[in-house]
Amino acid sequence: MGGLGRSPPHGVCQEPASPKPRRMPSHLGSIEGTLMTSPRVRIHKIAWNGNVGEVWYTAAGGAAHYLRALLSGFGFHLGTPMVRPGGDGALQALPVVKRGYSLTELQDVCRNDPGVEIGRRVE
Repeated sequence: MGGLGRSPPHGVCQEPASPKPRRMPSHLGSIEGTLMTSPRVRIHKIAWNGNVGEVWYTAAGGAAHYLRALLSGFGFHLGTPMVRPGGDGALQALPVVKRGYSLTELQDVCRNDPGVEIGRRVE
């Protein structure tokens, strides 16, 4: 095998090069080389009072789980989403809690994620 600073001979640690593109497993729903789209969450309002608040959102498909995973990954404790009045039942309010966190920091978490879109008015 190769010495220090050298690559191992072809085939020892690598699969041989394949001339045709490989397909991703069908349960992932993608073909290698194509972009995967993440679920899209639209935030309509963020209400924040000290250490607690609500994120009002609409989400299609698994996007609600995406939002929950995003926020819990930043240390937020999440409640059960509630349907908010004034719509067709699609508008949800997700209770969030995190001590020592500000509205600006919560907005930044959401704004910096490509799977989240924030509407014009955020309170």
